[in-house]
Order: sequence, then structure tokens, then C-alpha cells
Amino acid sequence: MTKEIIDNIIFLITGAAIPIIISLINNYTQGKRDIQKFKNDRISQQEKRKFEVQNEYKLFLRQSIEEIITLLGLLKHAVSITSSIIHSKKNISINEYDELYEKEVERLIKLKTLILTRFPEFSNKISSIEGCHNRYWGEQRMLLLINPKTELGEFQTKMERIFPITEETSNSIDMLIKELIKHSESIKKYNAT
Repeated sequence: MTKEIIDNIIFLITGAAIPIIISLINNYTQGKRDIQKFKNDRISQQEKRKFEVQNEYKLFLRQSIEEIITLLGLLKHAVSITSSIIHSKKNISINEYDELYEKEVERLIKLKTLILTRFPEFSNKISSIEGCHNRYWGEQRMLLLINPKTELGEFQTKMERIFPITEETSNSIDMLIKELIKHSESIKKYNAT
């Protein structure tokens, strides 16, 4: 009988211990799975955030390129033969022209700031364009001091000096726009991969 009681006690202990051991093993395994899931979720969230930040930065760069191209287009018009003829025909005063110049300089400063802070590799190009803008302003200002009705020869000479400046400015702006477009396309390609 004692053997039966001992067998029953062992059977009860074993019977009770097996579910406890299985429960401990299951809890341990579930804990490891939960830890791994947490790690995987954290890595996934970090990768997702990194991807979002990269896309936001690429969008920021593309918007910057759009703004720069717009400002370059406005500058190209401001430093053109067309603009020179319009200002000459309007007979605007030197003071009015200087005010127009001040507004152009504000846009040029904004343009230069955008390029220097976001695309510093184009700093030499914008400095060259800025130099053309200053030369144009000086020549156009002198042109406006000439009366084309009484000093036609001098007026034509001054226009001949303005033409190469506008040509150089236009070419420099066109080249910079092409490079910015290539840069924008490379951002899009990088975004697609």
C-alpha cells in the first residue's frame, strides 16, 4: 500500500508537473517571440521613418529646384534685350530704374542663397550670373541717360555693349537650368529605387 501511495503521489506530482513545465516552456518561447517581434517592429519603424525622412528631403530638394528655376527665369527676362528695349521705350527715369534694380537684387540674393545653401556645387555659376547682372545694370543705366532721338549713334553703341552681356547671361542661365533639371531627374531616379 505504501508503494501504491508513493506511486500515486509520484503520478500526481508528475501529472501536475508536466503542465507546469509545458506552461513554463510555452511562456519562455512566447517571451522570446514577443522580444523578437518587438525588435523586428522597432527595426521596421526605424526603416519606415528613415524612408519618410529621405522622401521628405528629396521633395524639399525638388521644390527648391523648382523655385530656383523660376527665379532664374525671372532673372533671364530682367537681363535681356527685350527688357532693355522696354525700359528704353518707356523712358523711365534713373530713379525708377534703380528701384527696379533693387527689386531684382532682392530676387538675386534669394536665388543665390537658395543655390549656396542647397546646391553649393553651382556657386561659381550663380556668381558668374550675378556678375552679368551687375554689368547689365550698369550698361542699361548708362543707356537710359542717352536720348535716342538726339544721340542715336551713342545709343546704338551702348545697345551693342548690352547685347553680349544679355547673351552671356542667357547662356549661363540656360546651362544652370539644364544642370538643375539633371539633378532633379537624378533625385527622381534615386527615389524610384
